[in-house]
Amino acid sequence: MIYPTNFYVIRVPTLPFNDIKLLNNAMRNKDVQEIKKFLMNPLFMNAIYLSSRDFYYKSTNWMEKEVSDFNYSDSVLQSMYKYYIRMCSRSTPYGLFAGVGLGKTTMDKTKIKIATNNLQPFVRVDNLFINKMKEEIVRKNKTNNLPFYPNNTLYSIGDYWRYISWDHNFNYEILEIKKNVILEQVLSIAYHGITKADIKLFLIKNSNCHSKSILEIEEYIRLLIDANFLVDRMPPYMTSLANPLLEVEQYLIQYKIDTKLLMPIINLEKTIHSDYFKSSECIDDIEKIRSEISGIIDINDQVFQVDTRINLNLNQVNKNVVELLAQRMKEIMPLRGKNVNPDLVSFIERFYNKFETKEVPLMLALDPDYGVGYSVFVRSNLEELPLLQDVYFPFQDAAIYEGTVSPLIDMIIKEYIQCFSTTIIQPIVLTKERISTLQSEESTFIPFGANCHLFGSFICDTQEDIDNGNFKFMPLSNIPTSNVSDILSRYAYYDKELFDSLKEITEVDSENCIHAELLYHKKNRLANVLMRPNLYNYSIVYLAACSEDEESNTISMNDIYIRYEEGRIKLVSKKLNKEIKIRYSNAYNLDNSQLSVIKFLGDYQYYNLDHGFKWNWGYLKNNDFLPRVEYKEIILSVAQWKIHKNQNINQQTLQQILRERNIPTFCTIRQRDNILILDLSLDICLDILIKKIAKQSLWLYEYLDSTKFFNEAGDQFVAEFIFPFKCEEQLPQVLEKVNVSDGTVQRQFLPGDEWSFFKIYTSPYYGDTVIKEVIKKYVKQLPDSICWFFIRYNDPDFHIRFRIKRKITKHNLATLKDLLDVLIKNGIVSYFQIDTYKREIERYGIQLISLSETYFMYDSIAILKLLSKKEIVNNELRWKIAVVSIHLMLNDFNISLLNRVEIFKDMYRSLMLEITKQSHTAFNTKQFKVSLDKKFRLNKDFLDSTIRLNNFDLIIEFVKPLKKRSKSTGELVSVIRNSVIENQKYITLIKDYIHLNLNRIFVLQARKQELVFYYLLFKTYNSIYSRQIKQ
Repeated sequence: MIYPTNFYVIRVPTLPFNDIKLLNNAMRNKDVQEIKKFLMNPLFMNAIYLSSRDFYYKSTNWMEKEVSDFNYSDSVLQSMYKYYIRMCSRSTPYGLFAGVGLGKTTMDKTKIKIATNNLQPFVRVDNLFINKMKEEIVRKNKTNNLPFYPNNTLYSIGDYWRYISWDHNFNYEILEIKKNVILEQVLSIAYHGITKADIKLFLIKNSNCHSKSILEIEEYIRLLIDANFLVDRMPPYMTSLANPLLEVEQYLIQYKIDTKLLMPIINLEKTIHSDYFKSSECIDDIEKIRSEISGIIDINDQVFQVDTRINLNLNQVNKNVVELLAQRMKEIMPLRGKNVNPDLVSFIERFYNKFETKEVPLMLALDPDYGVGYSVFVRSNLEELPLLQDVYFPFQDAAIYEGTVSPLIDMIIKEYIQCFSTTIIQPIVLTKERISTLQSEESTFIPFGANCHLFGSFICDTQEDIDNGNFKFMPLSNIPTSNVSDILSRYAYYDKELFDSLKEITEVDSENCIHAELLYHKKNRLANVLMRPNLYNYSIVYLAACSEDEESNTISMNDIYIRYEEGRIKLVSKKLNKEIKIRYSNAYNLDNSQLSVIKFLGDYQYYNLDHGFKWNWGYLKNNDFLPRVEYKEIILSVAQWKIHKNQNINQQTLQQILRERNIPTFCTIRQRDNILILDLSLDICLDILIKKIAKQSLWLYEYLDSTKFFNEAGDQFVAEFIFPFKCEEQLPQVLEKVNVSDGTVQRQFLPGDEWSFFKIYTSPYYGDTVIKEVIKKYVKQLPDSICWFFIRYNDPDFHIRFRIKRKITKHNLATLKDLLDVLIKNGIVSYFQIDTYKREIERYGIQLISLSETYFMYDSIAILKLLSKKEIVNNELRWKIAVVSIHLMLNDFNISLLNRVEIFKDMYRSLMLEITKQSHTAFNTKQFKVSLDKKFRLNKDFLDSTIRLNNFDLIIEFVKPLKKRSKSTGELVSVIRNSVIENQKYITLIKDYIHLNLNRIFVLQARKQELVFYYLLFKTYNSIYSRQIKQ
């Protein structure tokens, strides 16, 4: 059940909507001076300054020019026009552009009146600016007083500590440090904080460091700090309600660090009042400070973060209106589809396949090498892959192209096809009876959590229409959306009443379950919107710091375990012996996260929660016209017209398109939640549209005139409403049991037969370790007559497949086990299997299967020798060695130049289809083609020198094993060549050999690397062939 609450939040732009008409009239009259009067509004200019300092100065330069002729295509004028229109019509709170106000639901009439002095800014120093300032202060003071602590992302795997480190731009990577006695002792004493001076003193007295000089000890400490193994815990704190700048000042003073650099900003912050940003003096004051610290702050960095409260004299909505909306939400419920997060579904399956019901530390489970990773982080991100660098892979998962027609869209096509005509525009009006036919008999209730919300705007003429039910409501997010605190908590830091209201509808802890807020602090401007008060009793701190008051209720990442139980995964605290429900109360887009932990925990908070309903046109989405869809008072989707890309479009052509397709004069264009109203009777709006159409196809959306709310002066304002609802809490729904493959395949050589087959499960990153430490040592004691080979494989988990033409005996199994034991204990190998070897006779043929196995052995020997060289860890070197390997292989098999061109053209095209499941049209998208060609140009000299001139000087020391392979396989290759009569079968066989050779060489994202590799070799051989033809 869903119950209305007694509060809501209204979002209002800071400029009146009626300014749009006045500005548009000035545009229509081409009155430059009148246009400038609008744009010179100090509040508007200050809003631009706080948004983009660079564009602010472009704007002021344009304003100061003596412009007599109106030029609607001027880029600065167009940008200022778009900013102004949005500041009058877009309610998304941002700086001075729009703000929020807290309202109440009552049994009285709906009454909303904007205050004449409607603007109340709340100012904090910008987070990025604070971080730059404190870093500069610490650098100048060169103090040893500041305490350092262990990085709170540290986790232990085998003989190593792993953790997240970052560069000055906060790009993250996983680092690992080998454990040793000194490191463990440093971690132990740093747990409660320790200064560099105390670490130094400790190490000087430590018996393990007696042989080290003072300089060596200081360098060791510096490396631990520079590598972010030890970190400070300076403010700002994510959930603190204190002034972050003053928190930093007090923290630094506590450790006797000079803070005079902060004083000008502290003093300026004290002078800011409610009307401060309505005058031009604020920019002069800020610029003065910037000039004093110009060496610290970048040209477009902001000094302040501004959040705006909108003051209202009256702010109440009749409770019956909210109850009506709640009823409509319930009636729409049959439309909602199945809530599936593919990342979570994939994770659960892989987790169960690897760990089954074992309780596993969360950090280990999410580790891309030791665990199963998460989302795009399922393979190691530790190493750069030069072959893939700067190559643009634009393709989405094939599943989106293979969906079936939903019952809803099927019903739309059958019952409302006439609404798709552009001759007479009419909406699709769904009825309760129609919707009820879509209710599945198997539908089960899925909870929304403790609360949900409806977010949107009213469309009607007056406030009385709202109370009388004579309105339309246009939702701007899912109907409803879970966790209202996600979008409101960031405003609760300055509004105690809002904080208390949110607190009343959030989850409460129980005997067996706690709720914990995830605190993650990205130390750039994004942190401005991540800072919010904590609505829960517990917190989980990751790449962030918390105040001393919060430390007692902080849960360490290393205390969180994950288990699979009764068809669902569950997070538990070992220390508290309770289930943990994660909350991440902010609107941060998790898809942008570089960190698997943040992405996983952010997704997990919605695990087993209903995501509400959002209209999806399915396969109809590419129609040139899509009608409006309504259900009673709710607008489910607005009408929209697709305008196709046209580089030659002009104003006359565009106006003809608008007339022929009955596109209304007022419409909108969108980029995510960034909506711009266009008046298509104006030259400037037509030109804005023309410039966009010249670059790409776009949608024009129907503009529906939302309800206007007045201030005492009669100015009209638009508004959006967020109505929270309290939900009846339910136990999490039990998922269906994950389908688990037993891993077996069709048998030909059973364990104990002539061939033995071992699967050694590890991560791609440690595949080389297994090959060198296990396979190399094992085959060393084999007679030369014994055939063996290895390949890298996923089914779906990564492992090394090791095949030996030798029966399993107690002795040789013990030998293999002894080699694996060390790696299993260290966590490098998770387990190994003895399996049935099914030879691929259909692939290689009866005559060639034994010959191919022998060739695979010699290829494995060559690659094993290459992997034994330390330099092979360089991935730039690795793919270049692969070029030589394949080139020499093709020479050995006497493949003609023309056949080489055809081989690599076929291979990159077929692999492209495998990776994207899309057509060649998709393959030839411009961005992908440009990036591949750029990759080829950058490496053209090396490829030409190596392949055309057989010049191996750059990697000469790695060529020896490959040439030995050629020598060892001379007679074998001759037999293989003579055994294949048909040329096409021979070419197919060579393709298989090429693929398996690269399989043994490439470690990470092997198939993508193969794709780029095949393209580079195709271009190279094709270039050489073309030159030969011309000669």
